[in-house]
Amino acid sequence: MPFQLFGTQHFITLALCLLVIAGVPLMTRKKTDSTKVLIAKIIGVVIFVNLIDQIFNAFTFNLGWQEALPLHMCDLAGLAMGVYFIFDKKIFFNIGFFWGTGGPLMAILTPDLQHAFPHGLYVPFFYGHSLTLLGIAYCLIVFKVRPYLGDLIRIVFITSAAAIIIYFINVLIDSNFWFLISKPVAASIMDIFPDPPMHLLFLTPLVVFVFIVTYLPYWVVDFKKQLSKYG
Repeated sequence: MPFQLFGTQHFITLALCLLVIAGVPLMTRKKTDSTKVLIAKIIGVVIFVNLIDQIFNAFTFNLGWQEALPLHMCDLAGLAMGVYFIFDKKIFFNIGFFWGTGGPLMAILTPDLQHAFPHGLYVPFFYGHSLTLLGIAYCLIVFKVRPYLGDLIRIVFITSAAAIIIYFINVLIDSNFWFLISKPVAASIMDIFPDPPMHLLFLTPLVVFVFIVTYLPYWVVDFKKQLSKYG
């Protein structure tokens, strides 16, 4: 069957995804430190395994060979979270947080899918994006890791540089990573944008806006602390 946006099946899937994304960190936050670290390592390994599985899915379902490459922003966010869990380098959390919050969340809310379950790509799509969101939620809830304003600024520059590289990769291998060449096939907010390449004039500020919205709760908390400090 064709995928139905916000249909019954989609709502059930969203509920299951959100249950795991929030449930695992909430159940782990009161465990011992060694248990918290162990579960984090497991999540990191599972993220890497999922990226490897993506290669098999690309060829199993006759997708373009380009889809075997983990170069979508959501893939790179998941990769960054996996690296953070294994090596504990804050820059990778920052990349995973800003690239992996808005992107995967929008992906599961407005999936770029043509077919509903039980099509073979349905579960891997939601499973992969939910893994990234699980990793981020785990860091925020269990490890109490958070981004700062300086991190937001650095990620904007990193993203801009990465987008240039990804654009030329798209041109070289005839792909559409980060939707820099064309819009998603499925319905999305990008449908209101002008036709490519003019859609980039709207896509770029949209990405920055998503980063800002993602960071906004922390800015509000920090602002209130400053007010109380000097008030």
